[in-house]
Amino acid sequence: IVFYDSSVDASYDGNGDYASGSILEYCTVEYGGGILLSKGNPFINQSTIRYHSGSGIRTDSYDYNNSTPTLKITNNTISNNKGGSYGGGISLYWYAVNTVIISGNTISNNVGSNGGGIKADGSSMIISGNTIESNKAGDYEYNGNFSLRGEGGGIRAEGSSMQVLNNIISGNQAQSGGGIKGGKGTITGNTVINNYASSNGGGFYLDDTSGNTKILNDNFILNNTANSSGGGIYINGSIGITGNVIAGNTSTNYDGGAIYYRRGSESSGDDVHYVSANTIFNNTGKNVIYHYCFSDVVLRVENNVIVGNNATGSYVVLLENHPSYGNGNILFNNNNIYDNGGTYELSNQSALGTGSLNAESNYWGTSDASAIAAKVHDWNDDSSFEFVDYTPHETTLITSN
Repeated sequence: IVFYDSSVDASYDGNGDYASGSILEYCTVEYGGGILLSKGNPFINQSTIRYHSGSGIRTDSYDYNNSTPTLKITNNTISNNKGGSYGGGISLYWYAVNTVIISGNTISNNVGSNGGGIKADGSSMIISGNTIESNKAGDYEYNGNFSLRGEGGGIRAEGSSMQVLNNIISGNQAQSGGGIKGGKGTITGNTVINNYASSNGGGFYLDDTSGNTKILNDNFILNNTANSSGGGIYINGSIGITGNVIAGNTSTNYDGGAIYYRRGSESSGDDVHYVSANTIFNNTGKNVIYHYCFSDVVLRVENNVIVGNNATGSYVVLLENHPSYGNGNILFNNNNIYDNGGTYELSNQSALGTGSLNAESNYWGTSDASAIAAKVHDWNDDSSFEFVDYTPHETTLITSN
């Protein structure tokens, strides 16, 4: 099925309900090439779209002279489509003034080169309340075998004002970003569970040094696996990570069972980046949180619960700055951190001369100063590194986080 520019775009009333124009509703569309929106913008609702040799739904172009349509794809079952070089279930390219709304759909068992479930490029998109499960990003070899070469097994969201809200993203696979490969925008309120990346970012993956503000908050990031780094979250860029539950994730071979965070020198317009108010437990990796920084922007790691993880290496939290930047740009305060399996709960591996790491006012599972000193790895253990300033410290569990 193709909706061309000559079709009448769907329109909606003040409540957002369908009013008139092109509509595809209560239909089963199967065993073809998928639904192609060639400058046409119908309302697609309550339909079954499956077993196509292309994307289930795809926009192939965008008319800059017609910037006012709204596209809504709601309450559909979109499954077992093979998007080839596009997204598997839904593949969108959108730079209109109005918003694309992808909501209430079940998107499963689709395959695309990037974005197994949804590939979304553009601006002003809301992806909310969907169940996105068992999709894959990659392609088929000549011998018929499938290879995880792509990004975003569940969602690949590349947009300037993308909102990914309150979705269940489960059992998806990709090379990077098993659950979500994010861009610029907000990732909030999602359950990202049981996803797999053959490389980095089992649950969430970001590789964006453009400096635009990005937010990852109030999500459940659970039981995801990365074969390399970032079992739960892998960041190369800058993002706020706040209020999440990050649990049961695994980085099989390298760093960041829960979080791998490599901050660049880009300016995001923010004076401070936060890793705050997260509950981080039962994650497994060489370390649980890994951070390396090429930035003067302050990072505040604060008010987190980091308890009951399994660091298979020596360090639970490893913080490091490039020698060109000062250690005063990292603050590690007001966290509960104990019983995480490593020899040291915190390691400061910034070079001597970059300044002491402020790690005051944390609770280390004990009030014994000598026991706390043994949990900290710094100049006292390796004279090429800077000191950790861990006093004063809390003597009881911090409950106000």
